[in-house]
Amino acid sequence: CGVWITGALFTLNVVGNEGAVLPSTLLAPEPGRAIIGGHIAAGALVGLPLTGIAVAVLGVLSPQPMWVVATLTVGSLLLVVASAAIATGIGAALPRYEAVSVSRSRKAIVPSTFAFVAYSLVVGLVSVPLVVGHSQWVATYVASTIGPARVTLTVGGIVVSTVLAAAFGLVSVLYARRRVDRFQFD
Repeated sequence: CGVWITGALFTLNVVGNEGAVLPSTLLAPEPGRAIIGGHIAAGALVGLPLTGIAVAVLGVLSPQPMWVVATLTVGSLLLVVASAAIATGIGAALPRYEAVSVSRSRKAIVPSTFAFVAYSLVVGLVSVPLVVGHSQWVATYVASTIGPARVTLTVGGIVVSTVLAAAFGLVSVLYARRRVDRFQFD
């Protein structure tokens, strides 16, 4: 949840979140780098400590061995940063500029439903190897049929998730920066 929330919090609607200050923000030198980098940093500054603490504390309270808790915490922290990067491109591709009613008389500019769905699918896809690699059930099944130790599956899950996250994040950030740099008002 911490991984998903981190990306959705600040970066899933990078252009739409700027609101009335968007014109002045776009006049800055290299606005794409400034907006995208700032939103990723904001998400990571909030998401990293909260997700790290939550995963570590819940892991310590679970029956899992400490090495599993440690590797899951590290893997989660890697995905936190990547989720913020992944959300930028999706938010830039599917922005929402108008406020919607969020409760009674309150309005806010929130990401579009399509952005939430696309982001959720990508983050889910990226997270699957990490989660599967840390699953006791999967580790037992794979170890009994193929033979690799649980440590191999765990480290493999972290590596595959990190590579996927880095690839999706890089493509997403480059797209978002280009989209913001080329933004024009109608």
